[in-house]
Amino acid sequence: MKDVDDEFYGRADAHIHLANDQISDGIGRGKVSAFFMYGMSRFCAYVSAMGLTLVRKWRSIEYFMEQFKLCL
Repeated sequence: MKDVDDEFYGRADAHIHLANDQISDGIGRGKVSAFFMYGMSRFCAYVSAMGLTLVRKWRSIEYFMEQFKLCL
């Protein structure tokens, strides 16, 4: 990741810890992954929708998809 501040990885780790805390006997890793991905995609859609033209929205979707692929 480029252009990250000193707190970037700490904030990311906080989300990972929250996800781990959601795992229980009835809620496995797959379900936790699914609802975190759903929540993150909703937040990214919100960020993309804030004052962008339709063309820029599609570019932002491509950006988010590429970043997700890089992180995997």
